[in-house]
Order: sequence, then structure tokens, then C-alpha cells
Amino acid sequence: MRYLTLLVCSLLFIPSSKAQAPIVLSIAPDARAAGMGNAGLATSPDAAAQHWNVAKYAFAGDNGGVQLSYIPWMSNLVGGMNVAYLSGYKTFGTQAVSASLHYFSAGEIVSDNEWTDYTATPIDWAVDVGYAKHFGQWFSMGLAFRYIAVNYMERDRAFALLTAHTMAIDIGLYCRLPVGDNEWTFGAALTNVGGKLDMGEGYDVSLPANIGAGSQFAWRLSGAHRLNVAADVNKPLVRKNKAAGSAFDALYFGGGAEYSYAQKVALRAGYQYTGSFSNNHTYLTVGAGLYFYNIRFDMAYWVTTGKQSIALHNTLHFTIGYTFSSKKPRPDAQPSVL
Repeated sequence: MRYLTLLVCSLLFIPSSKAQAPIVLSIAPDARAAGMGNAGLATSPDAAAQHWNVAKYAFAGDNGGVQLSYIPWMSNLVGGMNVAYLSGYKTFGTQAVSASLHYFSAGEIVSDNEWTDYTATPIDWAVDVGYAKHFGQWFSMGLAFRYIAVNYMERDRAFALLTAHTMAIDIGLYCRLPVGDNEWTFGAALTNVGGKLDMGEGYDVSLPANIGAGSQFAWRLSGAHRLNVAADVNKPLVRKNKAAGSAFDALYFGGGAEYSYAQKVALRAGYQYTGSFSNNHTYLTVGAGLYFYNIRFDMAYWVTTGKQSIALHNTLHFTIGYTFSSKKPRPDAQPSVL
């Protein structure tokens, strides 16, 4: 019982009135970015851009796309936790609209003893819509509006933490510069900026607001060979939560490389590092992708390098997607695959 209580509190960040939630907004949902050390702010557009940088959609080189991601979360510690992410977009000339649904479930936790008697079914979910537009050949901006709901515990006696709701916005910037036959891209995003979640019973929970910037260099090697190298730096905009430690407001870095051949197969590797305290957020990543016509399948695998925690060790990500090809080239656009 003590183990489960500590686990739930650490996952959902509700041990104090300065806690941070919900966890679903802080998890890299797509396997492509997850295989590159969680670098996604400046990579080429795909359907998962809604999580990273909504402005990327404006430079998608196709009519639209949709994808579904699934993560068995912390499966080496306890079963039943999972993350699902459904996202999609549609382009219109120099503009794009997008939407996504992000869902996290911690499964069912039951406690029945002389001190407690409750059933906990922690759930986070968020739905959002976005708009992006590019200005000229090099620059785009995007804005997303997000509705967030959490439902952490339902107790049979004592008290209940009710479902809480709030709103948030994302603002993204994206810039691409040709360098001969290659391309250099930059991205920046301010995400999850919004109100607090009033859980009742004295629990006041903040959103995991974040500001980040990243860059990618894409080489067109000989023939059909391509190589992308990307790196992001992020800073959570939350007050330090002493109960959870300093992991959740520490500067963290992520980066990796992606090799692809003929836009049919891709291999990826990366690393994420969080300064100060957090072993949970320091890990190696590897990944791969297969593409058949307009269907794409990606997977990623994390190996933690911290000495004190195995929470994210052996984490797998799975993504399947479909791209609606363009009937004619869009102006100032780039292919959305790799």
C-alpha cells in the first residue's frame, strides 16, 4: 500500500499545493521524436507536431495526415499504465489546421485497510486545436488552444478529489533556411500556459508550462540517403516543488540523429539529459521507422542511465500514421516524412 501511494503521488504530482500536473502533457507521445532523444521542436513536420511545435504544420508538404501513438508507461514497475495520442492536420495553401487528443491512464489502484478505503483511477486527458501559417519562404507561426481534464481519485470514504478542468495555449515559431542542397531549421515553442487545476480539498495544481528552442540540420547525402541531426533545450516554467524534488523545474537537453534511405526506412538514436537531481529524465534512446506508400510505422526504446531510478527503463513507444499526399506541390513547403 505504501509503495502504491508513493507511486501515484510521484506520478501525478499532487503531494503539495505547489504540485505540477498533469503528467500526460509532459510525455513525448510519438516514437519518432522519442527515438531522437525527445528532439521535436525543429524537426520536419509530421502529425505529432501539435505536441512539439504547432508552427511546423505550415510547412508540411502534403494535404494532411493522421497518426496514433501508444506507450506502455513504466511497465517495468507496475502494469496498467498507458499513454495514447491521436493527432492530425489539414493544409490549405500556406495555412494548416490541426487537432489532437492526449490520454494517460494509471490503471486502477485499490486500498482497503484500517487506515484507508478507496479506489483510485487516475486519468489525465487533453484535447486541442491549432492553426499555423507560414509567411514567405522561411518563417511560420502557430497557435493552439488546449482543454485539460484530470480525475485522480475516487474514494469510498473520507474524501474525493473531483475532476478538474482548465485551459491552456501553445505558441510556436518555425524557421527553415536552405544551405546549398541541405536545410537548417529552427523552432521555438511556449507550451501549456494556462490556469491551475482546482482539485478541491486544498489541492491546487499547476500545469507543466514549458519554453523550449531547437535546431536541426538536414543533409542530403548521395542518392537517396538522408541524415538529420537535431537538438532541443527546454526549461519548465513551474515553481520548484520541494515534495517532488527539483526534477520538474530543471533545464533539460535532448538530441539525436536520424538516418533514412529513400524515405522507406529510418534509424534513430539520441540522448536526453536533465541537470540537477533527475535520474528519471536521463536516458539513451534508439528507434526505427518503416514507410510503405503513405503508411508509416515508428517505434522507439529508452534505456535509463540514472543510478537511482528505473522508472523509465525499457520504455517502448509505438506510432502508426497515414499521410494524404499532395496532388500538386504546395508553395514553400517541404515533405512531411523525414
